[in-house]
Amino acid sequence: MSEDFDRWRSQVLNTAVRLDEIDYFSLLGCPQTVVPADLRQAFRGLAQSYHPDALVSEDEELTAAVEAIYRRLTEAYAVLRQPSQRQAYIAGLAQGLTRYDPEKSQSALKDFQAKQAPGRSDSGRLHFQRAQRAAAQGDRFSAAAEMRLALLYEPNEPGFLNFAQKLGIVAR
Repeated sequence: MSEDFDRWRSQVLNTAVRLDEIDYFSLLGCPQTVVPADLRQAFRGLAQSYHPDALVSEDEELTAAVEAIYRRLTEAYAVLRQPSQRQAYIAGLAQGLTRYDPEKSQSALKDFQAKQAPGRSDSGRLHFQRAQRAAAQGDRFSAAAEMRLALLYEPNEPGFLNFAQKLGIVAR
């Protein structure tokens, strides 16, 4: 066999052994900010290279490695092309998860979003979120009522005060 093939074989086997350590973006060779068209292009290029049907070899170890890499590439593309799964995956990645686990990734996303939301108390955040939902639905009366409740829990929270000002219930 050629030296190039031996080098490629070694690379494939090494990648297959480390698959659980490689995140989806690294596997596909894309940044986390990749746009859908570039993600698809990266997947297609790698899928052609690692498609098990493209490999004609009696080397069972190499065949198993190529199949494992191809399955992981397919998994990565399936997760990253769905915006909600991608967002949850990125949140899970920040907590050290390299594979998408719906339960753990969604939990990580909720934790991340809770840390990003204004407010320190659960009750204050709850009323703030209700106010945001009501405002998004065009119900300014309910939004104002929920913001007043949120401000009872945290009267000096800047995020609450800014939103209350937008609703016209607090003057600067």
